[in-house]
Order: sequence, then C-alpha cells, then structure tokens
Amino acid sequence: MPAASAFKLRQYVETLSALQHVWRLPAFAQQQWPWADDQSTLLQRNQQRLAALPDIVTSLPEPASPPVPFWLAAGIGGRKLEQIQAFVGQIPLSQVPLLEWCSGKGHLGKLLSFQQQRSVTSLEWNAELCAAGRLAAQQHQLPQTFIHGDALAAAGFAAVQSHAQVMALHACGQLHMQLLKSATATGADAIYVVPCCYQLIADEHYQPLSAAMRSHDFPLTRRELKFVVQEQVTGGQRIEKLRHTEVLWRLAYQIWREQQTGSREYQPLRSVAKHYLSGTFSEFAKWAAAQQGLQYEAKNEGKILSAASDRKQLVDAIERVQAPLKRPLECILILDRVCFLEEQGYHVDVIEFCNYDMTPRNFLLRAHRQTA
Repeated sequence: MPAASAFKLRQYVETLSALQHVWRLPAFAQQQWPWADDQSTLLQRNQQRLAALPDIVTSLPEPASPPVPFWLAAGIGGRKLEQIQAFVGQIPLSQVPLLEWCSGKGHLGKLLSFQQQRSVTSLEWNAELCAAGRLAAQQHQLPQTFIHGDALAAAGFAAVQSHAQVMALHACGQLHMQLLKSATATGADAIYVVPCCYQLIADEHYQPLSAAMRSHDFPLTRRELKFVVQEQVTGGQRIEKLRHTEVLWRLAYQIWREQQTGSREYQPLRSVAKHYLSGTFSEFAKWAAAQQGLQYEAKNEGKILSAASDRKQLVDAIERVQAPLKRPLECILILDRVCFLEEQGYHVDVIEFCNYDMTPRNFLLRAHRQTA
C-alpha cells in the first residue's frame, strides 16, 4: 500500500526533523556538553518520541535455509554463512534464473543454486573474485555462472535486463540503489535486496529515490549517512580494542592540531589502515598530520593523550544520546526505497531477515511486480 508507506515515511521524517539538533551534531567536534538537558533527560524524552513511531517491518521472516555440506561452506566465515542461510530462506523456491548483484566470490549464489538447484548468474567487477567463484562452481558442478563487469556501467544494466529476478546481500549504497533503478526500469518480476553502507554514494548529499522522500525537506550528508551505520555489534574484543585506540588517538591528534594551528574547527581524517593502530601514537599522528599538510613532532604526548582521554568521555556521553536515533534514521532510508519500489508498481515486504546481533544491516526488501 503506497499510501501507507508514504505516511510512515512522513511520520519518521517529522520525528527525526524534530530531533535533528541531537543526531546531526558531530560528536567528535564537541569540546563541551552541547545541550541544555543532561544525558538521562535527553534519553528519556527522545525515547518517548521514538516510541510513537510505527514499525516498518511488514512480514515475519521465514526459517533460515537448512545447513549446507561442510565442503560447500568452506571459505565462508561463520557469521557470513549464517547471514547467507538466513537470506536464502527468504527466497521462494523457483526455477527462474536469478542474478546475484555484486557477488564477490558468489557465496550467496553458490548456496542458493545448490539448495534450489537453480541457475544463478553472479556479477562481480573484481576479476580475481570472479575466477575464484567460477572455479568453486565448476568443482561443485553448480548451475552458477559469473560475469566480470562493472555493476554501475553498461554491463550491470545488461545483466539485470536479461534476468527476471535479482538479489543482493549487503550491496553498498550506490550499488544497491543502481540495482533498484535498473531492475524496476527493466521490469524485473522479483527483487531481493539487503541494503548496506548507505554513505557510499556518488554525491556529497543523498539523492532520494522516491517522489515521497523528495517531497520532504530532509537533506542528508555522507557523514550523516555514515552515522546511521556506525553500530559495533559484530566485532570481537580485538575490534573493540582497536576502535577504542582509534577514537582516542584521533581525538589526541585533533588536540595537537588545535595547539599547532590555533583553530578549534574539527577537521575529519579519512579512514586509517589498521596497522597504524597497532603501533605508537607518534606514528599515527605523523600519518594524520601528513594527510592535512602538517608535520608532526612528538612533544608533550602524555599531556595530549590525557586530554584526549577526558574528551573521549565527553564524546562517549554524546554518542550514547545519539545512538537510539540511528535505527529510526535507517528506517527513513529503507522507507525511501520501499516508496520508490511501490511507485514503480511493486508490492514490497520489509523483513528483518536475521537477528540484529548477526548483522545490524538486517532489513530485507522483498519486492514483486504487481500485474494488472
């Protein structure tokens, strides 16, 4: 029901617009508590507003697909295997050939083709991953073929055009958006997509898919889209330790930068290679300074790190207030996709295809073209 989805979208946009003074604020850039109310008051008040929002999930998930033989699951990480099995369980049995979008080695297509004895074409731009997937399919005598091509170029559109059904598990922002556009333009009968990494888009600002979303004044930057996906539920103890180090060192570098330049304006750094986080702060700071045209000299590092530790406590407190708003913001992005598909004549089910602890990106859009 397009009207129902558009109404839900409006409710979410209005609520998150009223709370934008909380979630649009970059926590890293703050040097003092940014709100008049304390943490407890903000959390309680925000939760009361969020509790009034409707659930966007429209269908319960089907059971995960049965376990596969060990020899077929070789090379697939345990958590990834669970995600694939949960996803495959949501795909109705069919003999219609299916396109796997941005497949990597084609693990999803491999398991689905085995369990449904169904022809799967896997599209992937990385030639080495294509070769590895093709070899595995041949070894296991599966009805799976590979296309080496760019999903965002003509090869991607041609692949979609030649398939009545398409699927993508955790395709990044621009990639899954392109799949939705191409699949609806070519009249695909069925579309199965789990969106991921909304911030990986071509433009600095988010370009809504649906007319319903475009009717609202609700701009989103790449930074704000990245904020949506910054949950830390899938990492182990080592990942958590690295994240703690990275946040502390980024703040320490920012403090050093403020001292050197006299400017308190926050200047974000790009993603850092993890090996820098296993070394010393001095090595990290030299890398960071080089990214911004500065030269780092180790001096008073103990005091800087101590000040960074204090600032991290502030950042952590701010992020605790912001955290409950991430999922509702993702719901807006999901509803934009739902409204787009419905505007193109599709019936759409929104399913949490697996537990949130398995992956925070657990919204599956299952769309079927409606016939007159």
